[in-house]
Amino acid sequence: MQLKDIIDILKVLSGIRKLFWSEDDFKFAFATQVQAKFGNLVEVRLEKRYEQNGKSAYTDIVVKMGGKTFPIELKYKTTKGRYADANAEVIELLTHSAVDLGCYSYLKDIERIEYLAQHDSDFERGFAIMLTNESGYYKDTRRASMYDAFKIYE
Repeated sequence: MQLKDIIDILKVLSGIRKLFWSEDDFKFAFATQVQAKFGNLVEVRLEKRYEQNGKSAYTDIVVKMGGKTFPIELKYKTTKGRYADANAEVIELLTHSAVDLGCYSYLKDIERIEYLAQHDSDFERGFAIMLTNESGYYKDTRRASMYDAFKIYE
């Protein structure tokens, strides 16, 4: 699985659904598209558990393909709003606020993937994806803050 495959999956998914009720909704839809793209060439698992430094940790999605492991971490951070989806379904998004904690949480996801890269002998490549309509994640506020080291707008 390459970055191009992830981008292709996101493009297909965006043609089907523009919005999700929750991160779990996004996770399930994404995993479904991975399975649809690769069929029986892959095994897709949600919330796969492993040990990290003596504690339980979980990866949102793990794809096994050709004897290799591809962990995928997803984040879905939103601001409040009521939107009509492409299917005319009205979805009311909640505000997750606390962009500083969301950035930190996303970086922790990346840290988990890096841990697996070092400790999973079948690890091939990992992906971290954030889907958001909250501009604090993708725009530089140019204001100094306590979480400057954790900003991810770049």
